[in-house]
Amino acid sequence: MTTSAVPSVADLWRTHRRTVMLVAALVGLFAITVAVLFTRQPEDNAVLGADNPGPTGGQAVARVVAGHGVDVRPASSLDEVRAILEEDPEARVLLYDEGILESSPQRLDEVAETVPAEQRVLVAPTASMAEVLTEGVAVGESLDDVEASAACELPLAREAETVTGTGVELTWDAENSDATDAHTCFETEKGHALIQDPAGTTVIGLYDMFTNRGVSEDGNAVVALWSAAATDTLIWYLPGMADLSVAGGTPSPVMPDWVRPGMLWLLVIAVVGMVWAGRRHGPVVVEPFPAQVSPLESSVGRARLYERGNQQTAALDTLQRGALLRMARLLRTPDDTDSVITETARVLGRDRTDVESVLDPRRRPEKLSRSELVTRSRRLLALERELAASLTHPTKENR
Repeated sequence: MTTSAVPSVADLWRTHRRTVMLVAALVGLFAITVAVLFTRQPEDNAVLGADNPGPTGGQAVARVVAGHGVDVRPASSLDEVRAILEEDPEARVLLYDEGILESSPQRLDEVAETVPAEQRVLVAPTASMAEVLTEGVAVGESLDDVEASAACELPLAREAETVTGTGVELTWDAENSDATDAHTCFETEKGHALIQDPAGTTVIGLYDMFTNRGVSEDGNAVVALWSAAATDTLIWYLPGMADLSVAGGTPSPVMPDWVRPGMLWLLVIAVVGMVWAGRRHGPVVVEPFPAQVSPLESSVGRARLYERGNQQTAALDTLQRGALLRMARLLRTPDDTDSVITETARVLGRDRTDVESVLDPRRRPEKLSRSELVTRSRRLLALERELAASLTHPTKENR
């Protein structure tokens, strides 16, 4: 009866160590990538972002408001707003939305219930925001780089005088409000750029009043600071993906629940497929390199490439530098130009100027013709061969 030999752990390791190390490296790289993606702080590129230094960011206004002693608290979800309001119930809420709340009417109703009307500052609101969060304010046409003059008795309007920027036009519809004492400021062609409704909600149509590029125009800074720095705490609320929730409290309807785990599984399958496709199909075969290329042939080949490109000066430079290195090894001297030239002249018994004209790259003209390149190359090769022969068969002069 015969028994088959069971491979030891060492044998298995020697046979499969490359595969194991590759898989371990890929797993480690995947873990690091996931950790970086989930732990790094995202860059603020949002329009009116409190930390966005770009032209459409709101960093300038946020920092100036903070410099006036106001605690500026950025928030990207209504839950964050609620938490801050629990700490400071009188905090003012600056709200700018790029369509998140527009797609979630329930969330918009929750904003109305959470934030008192007199603490709201709406910047370039959408039509549904104005309908839910204001009394009688409607959103009209878009405005592009308009200039509007103050036409009301609000202190901020009298101080600002004029405002400039891009945004939306606001209109006051007294029929949809229980009161008629709204303040309409900064007249535009068909409406206004700022309205304060009877409940105290401040609605600003031109979002450029808060952008880094527009806050310095006309009286924009006055309106921005008066509306944002009225309380000790300012909640800078830009709705994010968390506010896309639906009635049941499930995650965003834009992305189904199975997408994220499905993407992770696809990544794992791709890694396994790469390992399988890249596996070795047999033992490593060691073969000698088929050719030995001498340094001289490499230098000459590179020089020929330069010469074909009509770069005669670069070709001669390559030949000279290669010759200097080889001659320095023959002479056992440092490979700097002056040392090689001095020692070559001494060994060959030549005048130093004659050797410099052949070896020194600094002595060559800026432009060379092909015939000059051939002549200088031959002189260089003859000098190198003469030196090698002299050192191989020394005479009394070069001993």
